[in-house]
Amino acid sequence: MTTVRLQSLHRLFSNSSLCFVDGPWDTYVAGSNSTAEPQSSLLDMIDSAKLYVKADVDLSKINLGLAWYGRSYAMNDATCAGYGCDMSGGGEKGKCTGESEFLHGLV
Repeated sequence: MTTVRLQSLHRLFSNSSLCFVDGPWDTYVAGSNSTAEPQSSLLDMIDSAKLYVKADVDLSKINLGLAWYGRSYAMNDATCAGYGCDMSGGGEKGKCTGESEFLHGLV
């Protein structure tokens, strides 16, 4: 029995955060590409769920945490402004957060 499965037997719920998968750090992390990607995607969610299924964890005990914020990117080419476009890092500082690339929806 896996550790994850054993732990799930003694918990009411487990939280699985699906954010921070991709971001501006992809420009300097070895093995990552420097294209803008969503911070989480349906494929990431499916992969995460598969790990729990493989460990025989009851999926009704899993809460999937979704981000309540957005990310912005500084793009290398102003005519390419979507996923898959080359980026140089985080975008301008967020109005509420004061942080590069980190945008919060609460004003």
